[in-house]
Amino acid sequence: MAVPLPIGRVSLPAVQLGETKPKTVARVALEGVREHVSRFVPCLSGGNDMPLIEAVQAVGLVPLFPRSESGVGFVGNGVVWECRLPTLCVVITSVGVYGLMQALYAAFVNDRPLVVLSGEVGGIGRG
Repeated sequence: MAVPLPIGRVSLPAVQLGETKPKTVARVALEGVREHVSRFVPCLSGGNDMPLIEAVQAVGLVPLFPRSESGVGFVGNGVVWECRLPTLCVVITSVGVYGLMQALYAAFVNDRPLVVLSGEVGGIGRG
């Protein structure tokens, strides 16, 4: 049963009773790509990307945790090689993406589809 939640003069969309956690922006975004990528997702945890990793788990993907950003990329290359599916990698912004560059180049040269998700999720996006 859906119950609308009135806030001032604005009425928010109905919330399903019984849902324990609302869907976050990260979870909604990952639900759209879940069918098209490998179920193994190399991730580097830390910083403001933890909600992204929680969303990876929430949509049924399996996070893998290498030691470094370059490890994330090279593990992703291996997953692409074995699964023959595009692989999603989750790293922190700035230094995380910079540390991934060598592995991204290796994936490009070997025609392996590696998709990188990097970003910060603020307090509003956490759900």
